[in-house]
Formats: sequence, structure tokens, C-alpha cells
Amino acid sequence: MCGAANVRSDTPWCASRVRAITPPEIVAVPADREQLAAILKLATAEKFTVTPVGGGTKRNCGGIARRVDLAVSTERMQRVIDYPASDLTITVEAGITIRALRETLAQHGQMLPLDVTCLNDATLGGTLAANLSGPQRLGYGGWRDVVIGIQFVTADGRLAKGGGRVVKNVAGYDLPKLLIGSFGTLGIITEVSLKVFPIPPATGTFVFGFSSIAAATEVTHAILNSPFFPQSLELLDAAAGALAGVTGTCTSPYIVFVSVAGPQVVVDRASNDLPKLLRGNGCLFSQAITDGSQDRLWNSLSDMTSAYLRAQPAGVAIKASLPLLQLTAFIGEAKQLAEDAQLSTASGAHAGTGIVYQYLWPEGADRGPEGGDRAIEKLPRVAEQIVSLAERLGGRATVEWFPLAYDGKLNPWGKLGDDFPLMQRIKSALDPHGTLNPSRFYGGI
Repeated sequence: MCGAANVRSDTPWCASRVRAITPPEIVAVPADREQLAAILKLATAEKFTVTPVGGGTKRNCGGIARRVDLAVSTERMQRVIDYPASDLTITVEAGITIRALRETLAQHGQMLPLDVTCLNDATLGGTLAANLSGPQRLGYGGWRDVVIGIQFVTADGRLAKGGGRVVKNVAGYDLPKLLIGSFGTLGIITEVSLKVFPIPPATGTFVFGFSSIAAATEVTHAILNSPFFPQSLELLDAAAGALAGVTGTCTSPYIVFVSVAGPQVVVDRASNDLPKLLRGNGCLFSQAITDGSQDRLWNSLSDMTSAYLRAQPAGVAIKASLPLLQLTAFIGEAKQLAEDAQLSTASGAHAGTGIVYQYLWPEGADRGPEGGDRAIEKLPRVAEQIVSLAERLGGRATVEWFPLAYDGKLNPWGKLGDDFPLMQRIKSALDPHGTLNPSRFYGGI
């Protein structure tokens, strides 16, 4: 189906990219969606379980499969299919990396403003499947706002699509929104059409330091209610700043990063008026950055989770979605829960959208390649307490990233919502045999 050279036995490759107790030994590398469809037809007939693999950057993200029989790599599916730059749209294959996509767009003065972790290796298909976005989601929306069409292959090998290649496309079911964030459990994405945006003529980044979480969140609310329309609004504690490598910018206990974009007059006005807005709010530090170092700063902030996982392989990352007015309570109480258990912790928030990442990792003697017995005993317990805290404050949370060592000791999903039975029915309708990415998605779907 793929050619003999494109089916290989590579146990180490699979083990490093597939999240399963028993990973596959075989990886197939189709060149196009027709070859992928033939593979999935075979898998259904033989009752194989299959996992799609892009750059392997999401291995520690989501649930854990018991066993996977076959990995399917999208590494040969990286073409730009259609790019009418004047229409501000582009159609590409799902195996293209986010960095390569950015570089293609930059040649025409355009951009895809959804910054993601693992920029160099993350593929578009894997990023959509996990629905991971970064700081600029505040200004431009999430993946469901920029994807206008998707082609995919169903579990039984049928070719399917939703949306199209033009923005004004309203025909049919909105399948792109269903597939985004489904972790490859409903189909394997092969081709994506996206809205893209002109690169702004000017940008400015503003950094402010505060002594308390209450003062920092109060300022983020003031900025959101101001006329500045920030593209990004990030709130980090000092520990998260250290993880991102940005503590040289500001050494305050809590740091707020603001990005403003548009004509130069907009950036100039922000430079003049933002410090005035914060006056009297306990601001300890203020800095404006308008040179090329902005890109490095925001890339570091976007890649914070990846940097954390490299530094703390025994750690977990909890993603909470909260009402904006509950950020102070959540970050403060989560930090206290970690300290009571003698765990290290860091907090980073997309303060304009209510997304908070709480990082937990073992200290001192509990550290090790997989955290050690003591960490395995107490870290999952604290993680579940923080998930429950988010629910108590009117939000939702999941343990988005965690190592295989916590399998069976950690419920990453929290209390399942009322929509879970509907999600199960959708999975049953599109993948009745459980072929695709078993147990990776919400609730063990």
C-alpha cells in the first residue's frame, strides 16, 4: 500500500512517539490520503488499533492506551496544496510543521497567529487534534476560528471532508469543529484549509511586575477593559518565568506580559498610556520592548510547557479553564495545595481567556527519571485536588500532560460532564470498532 521502503519495524521510534503501555513495533508512512485510507481499511478488517503520529510532540499529552498495533506517520504528507495569498487562505497537508507553515506565510507578509509549544517539530495535524494554542488566542481566537476546511480519513478507510477552501463556506456539517481537539479518535486529518492574517506593521510588548497575584490579576482586568485591545495577555509567577527563561526580563513575584499590534500610532499610544493605566496598582516594574527581541520572548512564553517537560520529566501540567474573576483564587489555592504536599509548582495563565496552566513536580529526594515512589504516591493526589478546585470555582480542568509512571494512579479528566454520553455516541458512530487512538481522549474514549 505504501511501498516496502515506507513500512518499517522501528520499536524505539514508536516507543518515543506513541503513548501506550504496549506501543506498536510497526510504523507505516503513507504518501497521501488514498494510501492512508487503504491502511485503515486493512486495520478495520484485521481489528488492529492505530495511532496517527506527526512530530511526536504530544506523546505525554492526553490519556494512555493499553495497546496500539500500528503507528501511521504523516511525515511524507507535508505539501502546500493551494495558497492564493491575496485571498488570505492556505491549504496544506496535515504533516507540515508549524514552523514550515509560518515560514511559507512569512514570504508573503502573512502569518498564522496561533503560537504553539514545540514550534520546530509540532505538525499542523497533531496540533489541531490536541487543540493546543498559545498567547495570541486572545486576539485571534482558537483553531476552530481559523480552520475553514478539513479533509480526513475515517476509521474504516473512507475519505471525508468538511468545510472548504474559501472563507464563505457554510455547506454541510461543521466537521472541522468536531475533529479539532478530538485527539485523532474520530478520524485522521490529512488536509487543512486555514484563514491567515497580514503581519501587523508594528508591535509592542510591555512587561509589568507585581508583588501579589491579586494585584497582577486586577491589572489584567483593567487592561482587558481598556481601549488597547491586546493581542496577548500573559500572567506568570516567578517560577513559571524561570521555566520559560524570561526571568531576566523581570524579577518580580508575578509578571504580566502584554502584546499590542497594529499601526505604529497604536503601539506608540500603548507605550504612553499603559503605564498610566497601571499607576497606583502596585506595579513594581515596567518595561516596553519594541525591537526584534519580542519574537524571542513570545516564542519562549509559547514554548513554556515544552521547556518544563524537558526539565521535569516526572512532572505534570494541569490545564484549567476558569471565569476570569476566579484566577486569583485558583492560582493562590493551587499553590498552597502544592506547598502543603512539599511539591514544587509554577503558574502561567492566558489571563484574557481564563486558561491557566498549573505545573507540579517533585522536589529533592523525590525526583528521578519517573519521580520515585514518594512522588508517584502524592503528586497524582495533589493534581486531582487541583482539578477539583477548578470545578469548585466554576471552571473545568484536566491533567493535560503526565508521564506513563502515573498510569492507573491518576484520573486526568476530573468529573465527567453531562455531554460525555453524547461524545461516546459520536465516537461509536464514527469509529464503532475503537480502531483510532483508543483511550487517548476525554473520559478514556
